[in-house]
Amino acid sequence: MFDDNETRYAEAPIQLFQSLASLDLKQFEPTVSNLGDIVKSPSPAKVTHAPLQPSLPRRVLGNTAELLVQCLEQEGVRHVFGQCAEATSLIGQALQKSPIQFIPTCHSRGAASMAHVYSRLTGRVGVCLAKSGQNILELLPGAIEATLHEVPMVVITEQAIADDLSLESREDLDLIGIFGPGLKWSQQIDCPERTPEIIHNAFHQARTETKAGQPGAVYINLLETIALMPTSEHLIEGNLSRKPVPLPQGVEQAATWISKTLTPLISDSGGAVQSKVQKTFIDKPVTSLLKLRSQIRANSEQNDKDTHIPFKPQTLIQTVRAVLHPQDILLSDTGIHRKWLIHAYTGELPNTCLTFQESSSAGLAISGAIAAKLIQPKRSVLSLISVDGFMGHYPELESTRWLKAPFVTLICNPGGWYPNFVEIAKSMGFQGYRITSSESLMPILKTALAQDSPAIIDCPVDYREETV
Repeated sequence: MFDDNETRYAEAPIQLFQSLASLDLKQFEPTVSNLGDIVKSPSPAKVTHAPLQPSLPRRVLGNTAELLVQCLEQEGVRHVFGQCAEATSLIGQALQKSPIQFIPTCHSRGAASMAHVYSRLTGRVGVCLAKSGQNILELLPGAIEATLHEVPMVVITEQAIADDLSLESREDLDLIGIFGPGLKWSQQIDCPERTPEIIHNAFHQARTETKAGQPGAVYINLLETIALMPTSEHLIEGNLSRKPVPLPQGVEQAATWISKTLTPLISDSGGAVQSKVQKTFIDKPVTSLLKLRSQIRANSEQNDKDTHIPFKPQTLIQTVRAVLHPQDILLSDTGIHRKWLIHAYTGELPNTCLTFQESSSAGLAISGAIAAKLIQPKRSVLSLISVDGFMGHYPELESTRWLKAPFVTLICNPGGWYPNFVEIAKSMGFQGYRITSSESLMPILKTALAQDSPAIIDCPVDYREETV
């Protein structure tokens, strides 16, 4: 399989380590008596991962789809979100035999947003799955959202082959060409033997800072012809990503400089929040960009006391902030309410206020709230959503019943020819409320959050208040 040059190249590292192990290290010890004059080099950062095992035992597997699922297990995946029928999806059939919990969704856009929120709240890589052309394409907006927020996510698709499609089929697409430009990294599994390498590299690219950029969404496409092929390949040890660790001298020097400053102001970014850094090593004020903007606005303007119907967006946000506890989770999709949320809502704890970007994010707060409730079942979860987002994604609420993940959906209704949202809630077996007076918003919101069943609140909002 290998020629002599390749064999010698492969054995060179082994020979090098054998030579180093046989050295007498005592000959390198200093001979001077005053060891205090020798400057000690900083101790290396502690390695928190297991060493790479180049030759793990080979495992007899049925096909490439089962190998892919076992590679996900090796990378520490516990949950996979997606829309795929187990009867036709080979990956779905393999997941049935796996300890990984597969959470089905009504459509693929919801799967991408659930994986997004799952990653932001747990720090793990979110994984979403889809099969067939239309469902695959619906993953793209949520995957782009993850890349914009620097959230690690692995998008896996199972694509039908051209031989099984009709001449007028729309599923025979260049998915690498579609997903590649918008995501951090993309790869197609072209042979079973490369599956462990591709899966391992995908998780490495998703969770770490590489030449391709910050952490983000990556894409893997598996053709059905490859998924059916039998294989027997070894697995690659997962969780090998090295996280950058600052030198102790640099941390001490930074602390010294900050301590000498009379009135320092430390602003942490999304990376610090994602790392769940809540305390500092010095007694100085720390603020995030979101909190800083809300504080500046609160100091520059008086709180709006107008409580007329329809509510002004800032009044709605102030009421929501007064009802929610510091540990509760608020999610918001696109809309005027999102702009006011950024400026008027203060998140006291990390990852308690999750917003999506303006582009193609309408409705993602519903499926994201499901993931948030699954991860934090003891916390109250509120989804602040536009009418358009609700109309396109409210079927996802059906899964909250059997997932036992109740939360409250507050619809920002600008008025117009819209359906009766209270009747929609009742038809699904949920509690439905309509805000008809300024005094009823706070008690209804408290009542809905205290219940163990999903609730939908129809709240009129004056969308003419667009100036922030």
